[in-house]
Amino acid sequence: MMRKPRCGVPDVEYGTFKTRRRRYSVFGSKWSKTHLTYYLQHGKDLPRSTQSQVIEHALQYWSKVSPLTFSRVGHPSQADLKMSFGPRTHYGTSGENTCRYPFDGEGGVLAHAFAPPDGRLHFDEEETFTDLSEEGTNLLYVAVHEIGHNLGLRHSNVRDAVIYPAYLGYKPDLKLHSDDIAGIQSLYGRDKDLGKSYDAHNSTERHQASTERIVRIVFVWIIIVVGLVGNSFIVAVLKSFPRMRTTINYLLVNVAAADITTLLFTAMHLIPIQGPFPNGALGSFLCKFVYTNNITMVTLLVTTLTLTLVAVERYHALVKPLITSRRVNTDNIAYIIVGIWAVAIAMVLPLFVSVDHRPNSNSFCSPGDKMDEMKVYVYCLMALLTLIPFLAIAFCYFRIISGLYFENTICSRGQGPSTPQELGEKKRLVVLLMVLTSVFFVAFVPYGVALILQFSGMANSSNEKRVIFGRFKTAVQYLTLLNCSTNPFIYAIPSTNYRCCFSNNNDDDNDNSNDNDNYNDNSNDNGNDNDNSDNNDDDNDNSNDNDNDNDNSNDNDNDNNNSNDNDNDNDNSNNNDNSHDNNDDDNEDEINNENVDNNQ
Repeated sequence: MMRKPRCGVPDVEYGTFKTRRRRYSVFGSKWSKTHLTYYLQHGKDLPRSTQSQVIEHALQYWSKVSPLTFSRVGHPSQADLKMSFGPRTHYGTSGENTCRYPFDGEGGVLAHAFAPPDGRLHFDEEETFTDLSEEGTNLLYVAVHEIGHNLGLRHSNVRDAVIYPAYLGYKPDLKLHSDDIAGIQSLYGRDKDLGKSYDAHNSTERHQASTERIVRIVFVWIIIVVGLVGNSFIVAVLKSFPRMRTTINYLLVNVAAADITTLLFTAMHLIPIQGPFPNGALGSFLCKFVYTNNITMVTLLVTTLTLTLVAVERYHALVKPLITSRRVNTDNIAYIIVGIWAVAIAMVLPLFVSVDHRPNSNSFCSPGDKMDEMKVYVYCLMALLTLIPFLAIAFCYFRIISGLYFENTICSRGQGPSTPQELGEKKRLVVLLMVLTSVFFVAFVPYGVALILQFSGMANSSNEKRVIFGRFKTAVQYLTLLNCSTNPFIYAIPSTNYRCCFSNNNDDDNDNSNDNDNYNDNSNDNGNDNDNSDNNDDDNDNSNDNDNDNDNSNDNDNDNNNSNDNDNDNDNSNNNDNSHDNNDDDNEDEINNENVDNNQ
């Protein structure tokens, strides 16, 4: 998680910030009176009148939910709250507003304040403070936050609270969280009339904000449900229908499993965390597995390796069919899939080890003092996840496309020219796999860019860039979710076999469904016979006599034209040398599909 602009209070005067059982926390001191005076020394960014209005408005946030009242005075010696803008080193000379805690420049500590009875509040003049704008740093947000410290509140660990330690950007509907209100009222009590007035005044804003959040959460969960149903269907088909258990389908199921995991964990990260961030083992678990994207990194790496393996396997099946020792088959596919997950976990393991719950850090979940090492690691990881797989996949599909469309070197299993039907099926499969891979990289490359920007510090250079980066990162996360949800529709819905499995229409008489099946061409990758073709009924024995084109033929000798052993008097089946013209209609499409299987 990137370093966020934040308040410097916990690290300045009051020790480290520790999460407590209750969400808000107090310094243990408060003002002994309810009417406080304040003095403002103006800064340089906004007109003086605007600065005065913003500070007055910020004070009203607290006066509306408590018995506190405020009035402005003309000299700091007369003020309880002394507010000023200062440079990086702002010691001062008068003694009224001196400070021994320097700022760290733009984008770091925005301001710091001192608890009662001190009352000093210092804004970093190197920040670009703005009003009613997403550019720069919103002065109202920072002022409300720091005044809370002046009144005796420590940081809250509720992310939506104004007193939360990190600056989260401009909020047009800025309001006190219930946790902020509970904190200030624990110190000064509650003025019932003012409290009710505040609640009524902000009810419309709270409703609008909650509506926006509900819409976002509903959208996320629609993506989740669609993705889980679609990917679960792919897994269920492979489990329920043995004829679908080919090497390509096993690899696509591995992609589906990775997508299911990505959907669950990425969605949990997108949904805002309500309530306090827990300490101890639970906080560490949330940082390592939920609040950061470590799990998503594992699943994206699994998908990348799997799609790379699919491209390499297709390359060997179509371009190098005689080199069977390098082929993936049903005997070794399980070991390969386990190996893919093991490699992915091992590559992301440094993130799991370094990222932890650090309440004293600028962000609750961070690598701590290992940030520089993590930068180098992330750059290398992104290279492995994008550049190398992309080059390997591009090479494999370039050779395949060249052989299919230009050189015409993709032959049948018998090393003769492929039939138009065989070429068509091979082309459809290659195009589909290329689309699947391209869609993944379109979704994943922006994710890698966002991760690099996060660790490089570019997102922290200015508030404007920080806001843009935050929106970009959120859009990338939604894009990742959409990719995981649409994958099943890309490679399953176009398949007749998947649709037939979905409708439970898998009877032997529906063999024509295999004509458009683009995924079973790996069923004989290891040179084994296709059991489906050997178990045909007696009426389909003609399919076993397709000399030179079908390896499962029982009469490979071209001279065996006089065989008359076929059941049900199918004598014409012996004259099918070098052709498939006389196959029984009920099995013709299955034979054509099996020829493609054996040729690959």
